[in-house]
Amino acid sequence: LDVAVKEARAQGARAAEAQLLIVLGKQAAVRDRAQAIKYLRTAVDLCKENGFRHVYAWSAIELANVYRDQGDLNDAEIYGKLAIEAMQEVEDKYHLPSHLALLADLEVQRGNLVGADHLYSQAEDVAEGMLIAAPSREVEASLIAAMSEVYLGHFELAFRLHNTREAFQILETARGRSIADSLEGHHELPIANDPMTATAVKEVNRLQSVLLHATTREERTSLLDRLFEAEQRLTPT
Repeated sequence: LDVAVKEARAQGARAAEAQLLIVLGKQAAVRDRAQAIKYLRTAVDLCKENGFRHVYAWSAIELANVYRDQGDLNDAEIYGKLAIEAMQEVEDKYHLPSHLALLADLEVQRGNLVGADHLYSQAEDVAEGMLIAAPSREVEASLIAAMSEVYLGHFELAFRLHNTREAFQILETARGRSIADSLEGHHELPIANDPMTATAVKEVNRLQSVLLHATTREERTSLLDRLFEAEQRLTPT
């Protein structure tokens, strides 16, 4: 990795350099968090200077993880929010749920359980909406794995809040998602060979983009209902 970073710098491949620094930071985090922070902050600065918004989001969330693991909740929150802002800007649909869950975990550690509850709910809703017509089995599996972690964190939070009703609701939602995935299998977006399908595909993509920015539960619920309706127009007869 050190050789690769030197080669990237020599060739002026700044995007490659930033990504390699992130990998170095992730590896260093296991044994030397201070060194990991140096690598990741360098990657963050490099991305900011060159406008690499996707890689910026990646470097910022990894930095947030390291800060959280060493107990620096303030810096973890700063970089976690920066990562989410970048993701929403570039409409990175598939990584947002796990990053919202990181912020939720930070709020739990701060003692802001109500704020954490809102963030977990948002992460669940976004993941649910993005599962509709996921582009590949790999993306679908990644989303489901993220949802599992979100459900677990949310359930533990509901237990701490003594909210039995919500705890059961989370368990039933998780079980329902598992059953639905087993029954449905993977459905990619169909090829838009007719006007109705083309319109439905555009509507799914549009609603998913709006869902990324929705902050209230009411707005997200409405969007999920509309996504479900759009999805029905894509289902084979």
